[in-house]
Amino acid sequence: MRYVSELVIKPKVEDFIEQFGALAHAGDMTFCGQDILLRLEPGNVRCAASREILCPSIKHTRRSKYHRTAQACQVYFELPIIQFNYLFKLNLLKIDEQSNKDRNKHIHSDMADTYTIALVDEDTAWDAFVRKAVGSTVFSTSTWLHCSAEATGGQIHRLGCFRNGNLIAGVAGLARKRSGLQRLETPELTPHTGLLLAPIQSKGPAKAEAEQHRACDLLIDYLETQYDHVLLVHTPAIGDMRPFTWRDWDARLRYTYQLDLADTKSLWDKIERRTRTVIRKAEKLGYTLQSTDDVALFRRLYETLYNQQSGGAPIAAAAAERFVAAVLNAGLGQAYKVESPEGQVASVVVFVNDSDTTYAWAAGADPALNNTGATSLLYWQYFATTPLKRFDFVGANIPAVAFFKRGFGGDLKAYYVAEGYKSKWVKRALSARRALRG
Repeated sequence: MRYVSELVIKPKVEDFIEQFGALAHAGDMTFCGQDILLRLEPGNVRCAASREILCPSIKHTRRSKYHRTAQACQVYFELPIIQFNYLFKLNLLKIDEQSNKDRNKHIHSDMADTYTIALVDEDTAWDAFVRKAVGSTVFSTSTWLHCSAEATGGQIHRLGCFRNGNLIAGVAGLARKRSGLQRLETPELTPHTGLLLAPIQSKGPAKAEAEQHRACDLLIDYLETQYDHVLLVHTPAIGDMRPFTWRDWDARLRYTYQLDLADTKSLWDKIERRTRTVIRKAEKLGYTLQSTDDVALFRRLYETLYNQQSGGAPIAAAAAERFVAAVLNAGLGQAYKVESPEGQVASVVVFVNDSDTTYAWAAGADPALNNTGATSLLYWQYFATTPLKRFDFVGANIPAVAFFKRGFGGDLKAYYVAEGYKSKWVKRALSARRALRG
């Protein structure tokens, strides 16, 4: 059910109460002189004259009485949008236009706490939050988002939930308008930009969960109001999807493999026999690992690899090349190739690093050289070069790809893709389009 953000009701208070008092059930409303300021989440309540925020949202309650104070009376309402449309027809309501100009900021109040939902424009503030947040990866940082926008297009939107001025939760992605729909998405070739949560200390598990769910609910309110379609890929650290599924979002389970690189000797023992065999084969053939900054080579092998696959590439080759170039130039990772003594390059892999994890982010390969074992050798030799202690294969959801990655003996990790829609009509339209595309 959708709710209106902000309204100013212009008739006399007595007229409204007489005609619509029966609708007074759970919400919030402020009387100011001859105006009635009514808001329902998400939105702000402002005085039409002074623009002062009078009564930010409170928890939904069941109250029919109102309390007089020196400044205002408050009555609590919850009206579906269809009822507001009826009030408009009777010329009893009008939109507070000034408030609607500030659509990127919603304010809520839960007794002692005030929550603000707003876009975070400053890179420094956002990155300080990302560094400490649960669910944090390099893919949510401002630098990565700028690289993504440069390569694939779109506007960076970093949405934050603030409690009493402190950033406690957020999501990030690229905002784009496609087919007439406003979307917020984890960008192509970006493993994760889903939910981020500030660590909660000195609270019991029940209170911590309630606080996180409250922040998620407010973020979802905003997302459903501002975007027709939202797609967020969470990290394995974010396992509680109930705030999304309780709001009828889709939550699809996905998998990746992660390796502990702290002890390369024990790592070799964990590798499956078939994978050890092909690594030794590539070594005998003389393949060696070499760093590279040749983005044209990456593009050629990227096109060669995906031209052989029926599903197609995750992103166009030109955009992939731009993305890799931007990531390498920003110092977020490095590219390696594995080459034969004759100069044949079997594969190129771009690895991206954050504070403790290195990710196998983007790759290209020559399918004609698959039987050499060169790509397995590339990964094995890279494990010995990186100082980081954890390796993420970035996905294990395609059978053939999962079979290859499983050979290295990693631990299977689950993560979620959350997808929400402003309306059922949007969901049906997008589902139909996907079905037509196969």
